[in-house]
Amino acid sequence: MKFRCLMMTIVLIIISCTSYGEVKLYGSVQAEYTVESLDNGTSEQGIGDSGRQTHIGIKATESLGRDLQAIAVLEFYVDPTDIRGDDSFDGTRRQKFVGLKHKKWGFLGLGTFNSPYKMAGGVNLDPFAWTSLEARGNGGMSWGSNGLLGHANHITDSIYYRSPVWMGFRLDFAAVVDERSDIENALDGECDNVGACVDDDDVNDYSIAINFRIGFLWGFVAHAQNAVNNHADEQATKLGLQINWGGHVFSTQYEWIENAMTLNKDTGANGIQNYSAPDPNNVTDGTDAQLWFIAYQLEQGNNIFVAQIGGMEADDKRGQEADYWAVGVIHRFSRRTRLFAGYSATNTNTSTMASSKLNGGVHSPDRQVFAIGLRKDF
Repeated sequence: MKFRCLMMTIVLIIISCTSYGEVKLYGSVQAEYTVESLDNGTSEQGIGDSGRQTHIGIKATESLGRDLQAIAVLEFYVDPTDIRGDDSFDGTRRQKFVGLKHKKWGFLGLGTFNSPYKMAGGVNLDPFAWTSLEARGNGGMSWGSNGLLGHANHITDSIYYRSPVWMGFRLDFAAVVDERSDIENALDGECDNVGACVDDDDVNDYSIAINFRIGFLWGFVAHAQNAVNNHADEQATKLGLQINWGGHVFSTQYEWIENAMTLNKDTGANGIQNYSAPDPNNVTDGTDAQLWFIAYQLEQGNNIFVAQIGGMEADDKRGQEADYWAVGVIHRFSRRTRLFAGYSATNTNTSTMASSKLNGGVHSPDRQVFAIGLRKDF
């Protein structure tokens, strides 16, 4: 029912807006077959969209004259493998904003956005992002749906500014200006339940990033702050570099996370364990974590061969560590259609510690996953 209502809403919006500027329908549909094995002897296979890549978006623009443009965006997540359309994430967890863009002064908007921290490097470095092979949450990149990173979600109640590009540099800044309760955050889909939002105080949260692009070189630095009730503020900083030269793409990124109080409350891409977070039962103020990521891509015709590694170290009481690696290939039938296949593994030194799974249980042991999937953008 929710899915049908969503589709009717999209159709009505498009029909009602076609006479007002330009309206564009866009999105992506992805599904992958996975076989995931854990060192405790369990193994599962299935078809799904674990990275929640599938979405439908509407972008409306209108020229206001004097290089000024109005922009409105509505995006909705859709589960392509849920026949009933009642997935709890359907219609949630995507960008929704309105703003003004000027050629000389940049963009200023209000609403829900991808955070500058998330989009500086991060998912744009990992060719397996939004799949079960990705580095996020599996030991190679940070993962957190609520709070400072927005690495697995979006930031809500935000003011967002993006500058024009000046000599290759671009500034992105977002501030969360509304103090919200944990119940409001849970109802709006910022986390899976109230317990997952506990202690996260959205007031004074911000994220900032500076990107530099020139020719074959892309560099970036980003910082984010998350206010946590009754604890020191979380702070995250990362910097990275990508070189794209003659069919060879080299990427690297390093993250420092201080006072990781809410980062550990989220499950990872596999739905079981966030390997990119400290042990939640041993995190206190002052608990920090470092994450690194290195990737190489070789472009040969329509194929992209990928090899990447990463790691996480935390100074929690158990000294948790995780190592991540993935290899695979992406075949591009066209600019908008790709087939991908690969193998990924995550090894951790604390496979018997208490779980950071939202509903309790035992910490996931080492993980191996094979995946093959298809993605169509439009």
